[in-house]
Amino acid sequence: NQPLPTVLANILDTSITQNKRVKLVVVSHITSVPAMVMPVEEMAAICKQRNVALLVDGAHALGQLNVDLTELQSIGVTYWVGNAHKWLYAPKGSAVMFVSSGNSTTQNILVPTVISSAFDKGVVDEGSLLLNRFQYTGTRDYTSFCAISDALQFVQGVGLDRISTYNHELIVWAQSYLSKLWGTDVLVPDTLVGFMGNVRVPKDSGDGKIANFLQQNLLEKYGMYTVVFELLPEVGTAAGWWFRLSAQIYLEQNDFRQLGDAVLQLLQQV
Repeated sequence: NQPLPTVLANILDTSITQNKRVKLVVVSHITSVPAMVMPVEEMAAICKQRNVALLVDGAHALGQLNVDLTELQSIGVTYWVGNAHKWLYAPKGSAVMFVSSGNSTTQNILVPTVISSAFDKGVVDEGSLLLNRFQYTGTRDYTSFCAISDALQFVQGVGLDRISTYNHELIVWAQSYLSKLWGTDVLVPDTLVGFMGNVRVPKDSGDGKIANFLQQNLLEKYGMYTVVFELLPEVGTAAGWWFRLSAQIYLEQNDFRQLGDAVLQLLQQV
């Protein structure tokens, strides 16, 4: 009977207190499967109270959420990493790593997996060991990094609020529409939905055959791709196979109506 963010925060707190060796907690800002916006604020508060470092994996967050790194640092986030190619319209290979400035040790212990002749000193001395170390990591294509500013300009031009409102409202509508059309259900409440939703696979056989059949034939016969995933029996009534659906500014309600009809047509072959 408690809100899901409170439940998850309590689970985290119990795990930390029962294991005194915990030094670092890693959580997703938005999980992939199932897709859900995680209660980072509540989890950060627990980690800060227990004096445990927190790394937030924001792979799906940039572009879906209004990420304020200064605010995240203030509530107890130690590290934050995120991709720019998933929802921020930047090329693959573009990403962000944030390290809290509250403790110099937090920054100085980080070393890139590839070092170069400019290690520690940097090509241009930034006055920061962290920045110098990660400034140049050997011979590679850096153009994806340079494209992030253009991606940000595109988002600002369209309007982050417009994108967020459109995509969120579209996926909330889509998962509700499809669950009713297929006679199934939605996994998480709308308040924990970003631009991705989860709808139970209709006529789920429990062994993945229906889900995999639909995924393969949607792609081959209709040119539609959906992620399918399984939740194990340990999660209780949510166990089974689910579609993960994504909304984007180039999609509209009719696209999801076509998906819904295509699934019903394919199910007639089962």
